[in-house]
Amino acid sequence: MSEQGQTPDLEAVKSALRLRLAQRGKHLAGDSLGSGRALYVMGPNDLAAAVFEFKASAEDAIYDLMYQGTWAQGMPPRFAVIPTASADADSLETLEHMKAYPLLFDTEDGEVRFRDLDAVLDEHLGV
Repeated sequence: MSEQGQTPDLEAVKSALRLRLAQRGKHLAGDSLGSGRALYVMGPNDLAAAVFEFKASAEDAIYDLMYQGTWAQGMPPRFAVIPTASADADSLETLEHMKAYPLLFDTEDGEVRFRDLDAVLDEHLGV
């Protein structure tokens, strides 16, 4: 469960996901310019194989992602990393239509847990 009434610490979430992806042997890069919130899994020829964007809610993800242009076939999958509190939001379907896959997280006692991380990575990255 998420800690109630608190805005998620998205930097802590990013650090937790970075650690879990690194433990799975992924080469990672971060966005040091711009919003500073994107995390990339790098693939062959140092090209992005996946993009993870960290948002406080599904609605925030939709609002931000819709202004980033079209995500066309052949581009790396992008993930909206959002709190589990957004799990029942109608906007999850909209995210998927925008080709952004939700990756849900909870925080409890300062620890970040990702819901179904391995299943999500396997489905969209073949990890």
